Amino acid sequence: MASILQRILPLICLFFFGCRIGNAQLTPDKLGFEKLSLHHKKWGEINYYHFTKGEKKIKPVLLYLDGSGAYPMFQMMERGTGSTIPFDYKKLAEEYHLLFISKPGIPFADSVSRDPESNHPLYPTPDEYTRRLSLDWRVNAADLVLKDALKKWKVDKRKIAILGFSEGFQVGSKLISVNKSITHAILMVGNGFTQFFDFIIQNRMDALNGVISEEDARRNIDSLHQVFADIKNDPLNTEKSWYGHSYLRWSSFCSEEPIESLLRTNIPVYFVSCTKDQNTSPLGLDYIYLRSVLDGKKNLKYIHYPYDHGFNEFITDGQANVLSVKNHMSEAMEEAFTWLRNQ
Repeated sequence: MASILQRILPLICLFFFGCRIGNAQLTPDKLGFEKLSLHHKKWGEINYYHFTKGEKKIKPVLLYLDGSGAYPMFQMMERGTGSTIPFDYKKLAEEYHLLFISKPGIPFADSVSRDPESNHPLYPTPDEYTRRLSLDWRVNAADLVLKDALKKWKVDKRKIAILGFSEGFQVGSKLISVNKSITHAILMVGNGFTQFFDFIIQNRMDALNGVISEEDARRNIDSLHQVFADIKNDPLNTEKSWYGHSYLRWSSFCSEEPIESLLRTNIPVYFVSCTKDQNTSPLGLDYIYLRSVLDGKKNLKYIHYPYDHGFNEFITDGQANVLSVKNHMSEAMEEAFTWLRNQ
């Protein structure tokens, strides 16, 4: 079962950029960010960052909600310095007050290594992250950050937007039902239903396509149901983990279904799936759009691309041999921002 699930591990998108600043000096101010901290009795310390370009201008707000994983926003690696921000934030800051939030216990920048076989990032998960990370923490942290930002900068309140990617899709879906100042939302490659369901969908699809046998799919799904029941019976446990996340994290994120929030909201929402995504099934987002059509809703715009979770296109020779990989993240982001500008 591990080999099947390996293909739907949570991913981060890492984009490399030229940086001659020494690793020890890679601080928010060196990269043009102002660090701000909020202290809340229940949610603890919340660190967020405002890109300072044009900070005195009256501009709309755009809050980015990143995907899963305990990774720094900026990462020093052998290949250079990379970021989990999947768009040109320097350029976008000409139009928006840009906001970014660090997850609990995660620094703004740090050194990160890579697994030589899988090429996945290797970074030790801080205890604070494991203790505190949950859907409620992320949603409430984002709510507090937006409220603080509206007090600190000159904001055009006609457009207070969020962009949620992967895990951030679920955070953003719930956030728009909590923070009523949000006027627009861009949500990419997330879940329509509980995250647990995507594991089941992927096994069914793998069996249908001959990747695994029907018997293997049945065994995998039976095993998944046992895991899900165990998490459900111990939802606040941060000592137990499954698939790289604590039971607390899984139980909190799987207690909410984005479809419920998205079908209730009346703000403009642009949401995106990738049809070859094996991390978050596009079927859930297909169903959200179907329901919106049947309900007569006009505020949800649905876009789907023939790429994987990271917007990668695999160029093959016609016999399933991969010749090259082309990334389309920049184009997808630009199309989303064009939609936002025109709203």
